[in-house]
Amino acid sequence: MRKLKSAAALLLALVMLLSTTACSGDTTWAAKYGDTTLPVGVYIYNVYNAYYQAYYQTSDSSTPVLEQQINDQPTSDWIKEQAAESVKGILFTQQKFKDLGLSFTDEELTQQQATLNSNWAQASTLMQNLGIAKESFNIAFVQQQAMYQKIFEAIYGKGGEKEVSDEELANYYTENYTHYGYFTKSLTTTDEDNQAVDLSDEEIAEIGAKFEEYANAINEGQSPEEVAQTYQNDEGLDTSPYQESTQILDDSSLSEDLISALKDLEAGKAQAIKSGTTYYVIYKYDINDSVSDLQNEDTRAQYLAYMKGGEYDSTMAADAEAFEGVQMNDAAVNKYTPEHVEKVLQGQRS
Repeated sequence: MRKLKSAAALLLALVMLLSTTACSGDTTWAAKYGDTTLPVGVYIYNVYNAYYQAYYQTSDSSTPVLEQQINDQPTSDWIKEQAAESVKGILFTQQKFKDLGLSFTDEELTQQQATLNSNWAQASTLMQNLGIAKESFNIAFVQQQAMYQKIFEAIYGKGGEKEVSDEELANYYTENYTHYGYFTKSLTTTDEDNQAVDLSDEEIAEIGAKFEEYANAINEGQSPEEVAQTYQNDEGLDTSPYQESTQILDDSSLSEDLISALKDLEAGKAQAIKSGTTYYVIYKYDINDSVSDLQNEDTRAQYLAYMKGGEYDSTMAADAEAFEGVQMNDAAVNKYTPEHVEKVLQGQRS
């Protein structure tokens, strides 16, 4: 925030702050910026979100969340700071949306309403007990996400300030992603007590030999889907066991040996590999063959988000932090505390 330049200005600001805090008893609104006023439910929603963030960050599950600390700070204070920052971020997003001259199509508004209705149907009881009306829930959750996404598209999409060309996106896709297919067989079974037990070495060796045959069949010209169909018939499975995935391997949840095998595997080839208690047949596609998929609007948007999402989040967070002119309502903040949220949640569980 911009610092006041003189002691007189500082004194005046302090007097005004004390006056505003003392006289304001209206707790129906949370924050203001220009001619935009956010209802108090938007703040409560973000206190609720921050409370759950704190729950997962605190270290002692046997001690109440609000009796612990996060980064040497009382958890209650941390929650209030996070909630205030989130409210400020909402006002910044709304202003950014206006500054870029953006608007939603009728189709987008219809989809937002459907999303709102679906989520509200599941969460309305808790939200209302917390003091969050449906419109506040919409502003804080559904509308905020929609505006955030729309701004991203306006910046990085066609004609945007930081437009990503088709060539740039294709290069990112082919340089970072691996497209592969696979089917598996577990190397465990269940005993009479329904406990998992490992198969014998002989049984595992037999499965390994069979999976080598499947991999060789692919390498000799059959498609992976055809071989998976053979495996399905051999095992008497009701549905195809074959699955496909396109991932950045180092960011995936795959085991190290599977990641290593896929990196080393030549495109168009298959390999049988044992990983943990599972045998795999993996097949590596030529990633260049699926570049044309990026012409699909939804697919392009998905990979554009993967490519620029981190950069966008960091920029928006920094810009929101530097955003000036937001007025928080102290009366609302002092009324709807983390303790209020905790009390309601405890009532829900009892």
